[in-house]
Amino acid sequence: MKTSNRNALVLLAACGTAVSIAPSALAGRNGEAKVIHFSGATLLEDLVSSPAFYRDEIDIDGDNICFAATSFTTGMPCSFSGTGDQLAPTGTLPFSDRNLVNVDDGDGGSVTLFQQHEISVQYRAIGSVNGLQELIDFGRGFVCTDDGASGDYPSQIDGSNIDTAWYNGEQFGNNGGPGGALSAEYTPDNPGGFPIRSVAQDLSLPIGASTFDATDTGITFPSNGVGTTDDCFTDGILIDAAPVDVPATWAANFDGGGTPGFLNNPLSPGYGRNPNVSVTVDGQVDGFSSFLATLTGGAQLFNGANGASPDTLFDNPIAFGPVATIVSFGVGQNEFFYSEHRHGLVTGRLPNGENLTFVTRDKGSGTRNGHNNSLDLDPSWGNGENITRNGVRSSADPSENLLGSLWVPGNAGGSGILEAKMRSARGGVGYTGAERGQSRWLAAGQLDVAGMANDVARNPAPVNPQFVRPFIDNVVFNDDSDTSFRIGGPAVLVTFGDPRNENEIGGVIGNTNARMRNATAAAFLNNYRISSANFNVGQNPPFSPGELASLETIAFEALDAGAPALDPVDYDESAVANSNLQNFVRFNNALSDPGYEFANFYSVNGISPSRLQGVTYTDGVVNGTNYVRQNGAVISYASALGGNPMIADRNQIWGDFNNDNDRDIDDVNCMIDAWNDREGGTPWTTANFPGTDADNACIEILGDFNGDGNFDVADVRYFADGLAIVGNKVDRKAGFTAVDSAFGGNFFGLSAHSTGASVQNGDARADVAGSGGFATAFQPVGFDGSVNAADIDHVYAQFVRNPSVADNELDWADTNEAVPGVGGGDVFGDFSCDINGDCLINQADVDEIVKVILGTTYGDVNLDGVANATDISIVDANSGNAGGWAQGDVNGDGIVDAADRGIVVGHVCGGDADGSLVVNFGDITAALGSFNVAYTGPAKGLGDANGDCVVNFADITAILGAFNDNCTGF
Repeated sequence: MKTSNRNALVLLAACGTAVSIAPSALAGRNGEAKVIHFSGATLLEDLVSSPAFYRDEIDIDGDNICFAATSFTTGMPCSFSGTGDQLAPTGTLPFSDRNLVNVDDGDGGSVTLFQQHEISVQYRAIGSVNGLQELIDFGRGFVCTDDGASGDYPSQIDGSNIDTAWYNGEQFGNNGGPGGALSAEYTPDNPGGFPIRSVAQDLSLPIGASTFDATDTGITFPSNGVGTTDDCFTDGILIDAAPVDVPATWAANFDGGGTPGFLNNPLSPGYGRNPNVSVTVDGQVDGFSSFLATLTGGAQLFNGANGASPDTLFDNPIAFGPVATIVSFGVGQNEFFYSEHRHGLVTGRLPNGENLTFVTRDKGSGTRNGHNNSLDLDPSWGNGENITRNGVRSSADPSENLLGSLWVPGNAGGSGILEAKMRSARGGVGYTGAERGQSRWLAAGQLDVAGMANDVARNPAPVNPQFVRPFIDNVVFNDDSDTSFRIGGPAVLVTFGDPRNENEIGGVIGNTNARMRNATAAAFLNNYRISSANFNVGQNPPFSPGELASLETIAFEALDAGAPALDPVDYDESAVANSNLQNFVRFNNALSDPGYEFANFYSVNGISPSRLQGVTYTDGVVNGTNYVRQNGAVISYASALGGNPMIADRNQIWGDFNNDNDRDIDDVNCMIDAWNDREGGTPWTTANFPGTDADNACIEILGDFNGDGNFDVADVRYFADGLAIVGNKVDRKAGFTAVDSAFGGNFFGLSAHSTGASVQNGDARADVAGSGGFATAFQPVGFDGSVNAADIDHVYAQFVRNPSVADNELDWADTNEAVPGVGGGDVFGDFSCDINGDCLINQADVDEIVKVILGTTYGDVNLDGVANATDISIVDANSGNAGGWAQGDVNGDGIVDAADRGIVVGHVCGGDADGSLVVNFGDITAALGSFNVAYTGPAKGLGDANGDCVVNFADITAILGAFNDNCTGF
């Protein structure tokens, strides 16, 4: 008997016995289920796992069994029995053992197929924008091979990059491979691991039709999109729809000749095109792009006039998807202004310089897109820490979600991955779908929801923004930006072609837009749309798609203000909600949980983080299997930190070494005590250091700031650089000075200054460059152990050569100026260049290095401690060339020229206070006339004879000591 290898799912009848083989081919032949492929957001994850998602509301299979009163296909009354008509029932039977029947394969042989359902819905959760890119690339032609190596989006049809994957409500893939009830059906021979494929001749046929006639469709069928083998012309994977948390206009980048910028709105020229790429934890360029999806192959967004083109992308609205800003309890802060959080997402720090861990999704995430756009932020700029490993988003290796040598704090490949990272990050600030909290992290007391105050709204502008959380009432009563929760996106299903075409089942009369390539997918989308739009509390049977949508999402009709369109922060406050539906949503939606309304409702301390096991960390625990307190008590990973709910546990706040419920510069002394303990010095105990309850402290939970599982010198530097709060802002000068003072001097082992100046407490604050790498958003890694010309150049770059700074001063609190960037070999947006601790980066910081720390002048090009003819010769040798301080560029503009020569000569000519290069009574007059005036360099100000930027008696002494000197010959 001839058998065909072109079967779906499958069981081959050989010698009268059914023998299971790996599912590797197609479906949709000879009455087998029609196949629908979704690829995109985790938004539908809870929907597709529910049987209600597959119930027939409009009788798309023509059997007169549905939820509606009248069949949409026949016009006849619909009967309703039990749970209604299941188009794709789930069950407990093995995947390949469901109602098996032998059918003719059309080639003279037979195949054994299951026929329990009428459609097969396959869904990969890989992130909204990733899914949109897959639709753009593989929604018009079949793909038969894994395309993981293609394009800028490594997730493309690559099973190793999925978050989760589902077949008719049952999971077959998880975290980059097989997983779930149907894990055995994960099919590596198929793109994306999908169990079954589509067949070209079945795409345009409604359910139940058996005759293929291309003249009936008026559409073009997909052709081979990638390979030429394995029937790719006739069958393969075709992405029918991309669930996206936001409209396609938000998710696609737009060139248009514009300039990329973090404030760009969708469809603004330059939107979605942040040129910055990721780095490694040690600051080496790793190259993961921030570009949003790219319209290729003629794909275009629907604009009202191009609907007839089969290359047009249509948005099919689903619901409003609130996105929660989430925090670890270790942050010690659970309220942020929108603009404040936006600053952190762009720079990796708060506007006051505080270096929290901003955990982000990758650029392919619709959750990131909806969250960032709601903050008036181009999502391609919402990189947070912007760390990757091997240049790819963090997804396949769960070790990257654990503290230790593989820790990656950003660019998470899925919501579940981001949440796992947040469980490990005691200083973490992140975001995720709000509804996910109830069953995953909120009620479990693992993470908390932050209150957010909307200070970026438009039309009208905010008046008195209040801190609100995504409690359901704050979401649906959203007609006042000051008092409502407006972070999220209008979620859509994006398709090539419009499922509402009048010729589709459930279509709209008069809609003549291009048809979808898969008629079954069009009917299924219409079934969901109609059920959701017509859901009427108390009148529809339970467990319909419409009710499911109201329970798992927020229907647009339940909102007091219409969701935004092109401008993500501009809501239609004149909209009117369906009060009946609104009340149903209020009392039944997951966001009605009081944990969304009140801070610290389920916990005040959270859980202990988790580390990668198999190594020994600084606490000495063999194989790193747990944490220990100073009294020897074990703290298990991911365990509740304990303590009276009304009294914060000893280890609650990240960095709170002195146990005063705050993280600031006052923690430095106890932190150094803890460091000495780890280095074998005096044990850090309550007996040795009373008043701190050190016995109950866990040093690694309190002090592992860079996430490597240890507490060591890198963490102390992290604290001094980004957590040493004085008043309400980070003061790096005070932080480094306090560390040295507590240690007894030169904690970081700074080498002797080449100028001969002695190393003073706090001098390491100026050691910011020279290592060859910068992880400016994550941790300070630029230091090389000495203060030298590289440090001066890096500080100069922040305000002289930075294209975002126009006034020669980078104000860190101004996101426009603090925004990171790279250009001409310079790295911008580095808070570590604030040398004098005022949260500004300007000439005063270079003065701090040159004058205060190195004890020299702007004429000392070779930094040997004196300005003389040798320094002038260095300038002359490099004149006209690009260069830095070591080549003679002492004004920081990147070019060695006459301006630099004039500055150096002015300092070589000691005693010259009036710029004449001759020391005489004119200099005394200049000094007396400017007495007590202070200047910043690099050129000497009037009256400043000795170049120390202050006019005082020392200048008179310098003038008298060089009286009658003539420097005009230089």
